[in-house]
Amino acid sequence: MAALELSAASQDFVRQAVAYLEQPSFFIRLANAVGKPVENAARAAPESVARVVNTALEKTMQAALFTLPEAGPAQADRDVRTAEKAASWKGFWHKVTTTALGGAGGLFGLVGAAAELPITTGVMFRSIASIAAEFGEDRNDPAVRLECLSVFSYGGQAPGEDALASSYLTTRAALAAPLHEAAEFMASTAGKGTVSTSPVLVRLLAAIAARFNVVVTNKLLSQSIPLLGAVTGAAVNMAFTDHFNEVARYHFGLRKLERLHGEQAVQDFYLAETRRLKEAKLPRDAPGGPPVTPSP
Repeated sequence: MAALELSAASQDFVRQAVAYLEQPSFFIRLANAVGKPVENAARAAPESVARVVNTALEKTMQAALFTLPEAGPAQADRDVRTAEKAASWKGFWHKVTTTALGGAGGLFGLVGAAAELPITTGVMFRSIASIAAEFGEDRNDPAVRLECLSVFSYGGQAPGEDALASSYLTTRAALAAPLHEAAEFMASTAGKGTVSTSPVLVRLLAAIAARFNVVVTNKLLSQSIPLLGAVTGAAVNMAFTDHFNEVARYHFGLRKLERLHGEQAVQDFYLAETRRLKEAKLPRDAPGGPPVTPSP
């Protein structure tokens, strides 16, 4: 199916997804919300913090994946706009919870923020899973649970990436095979005891954690600013949860459109809109930028 066959409403949703998913990362949004101290703290981040965060995230995501409660039937018959409105309401209460957790953790600086991180990540995972269900995903399916975890991977252009490429689609393509392999393994071992330490799943969680790690390290360091304390912690967690709720809404919204119109049609239109958006922002003399009109 050609991209032009997408309905006007579907095209509008894809454009909004591009505008959000291909924009600057969560860290930029966070810096705008909290201010210059976040940028300064991130620059001073020791490598040891990143290593500790990466290990903690793998364990936290593993626990979240296997403790998500069983759910009822998903809302498969909704259109994408109705699903988006319902998902926004579901995400609101999770954001309230993580904002309160951030305020409490911020009272104790970096130590408190580190202790709060696993709880916040678990709450966020449940928020993402509830959003997935609103878009017709069956969160009892191991593949869908893994897709919920993959949401933590999306956020900003990677270093060295083609200026006109889609960061979101590039990340999806990189995770497609590991996600499929892990989902098949989880399905084949259902009811046979824990599979949380299997090499297949460990590799996938490590890949997701490595992408999520950059965002989380900046989050922790920004919450360690003594002068702002609990206020910073609450603001950081509000921005943190709101960002990934938005990513989840667009990710699962795009997947819903792919089921309706075909994956190729949706992704072709998404990529075309990405290139249009990025070409408009490139300097006129940059490679791939808009052509320079000679002066008369």
